[in-house]
Amino acid sequence: DNESLHMGIKLYLDTTIASEEVYNSICNTFNCLMERKGHKFEPIPTLYQVKEHIKELTGVYSIFHDMCIKSCIAYTSPFSSLKDCLKCQE
Repeated sequence: DNESLHMGIKLYLDTTIASEEVYNSICNTFNCLMERKGHKFEPIPTLYQVKEHIKELTGVYSIFHDMCIKSCIAYTSPFSSLKDCLKCQE
């Protein structure tokens, strides 16, 4: 049971609409406070570490595809080598 990891996951879920910078700032503040108070603790993991752990726990991974800036098409399979959209030429 890793309390720091659980706290990191909770922070991640609580800050899903915030930036990565906000998550890291909260963690850094907490970690610094615990260190200054002389508490023995395991630092809250970075956002990257939390996301990787969630992937391992759930088996859910992000899939990224390049898209037309206007969302006309996704640059996958037959369109993967295109540089410009066939529909809007963007």
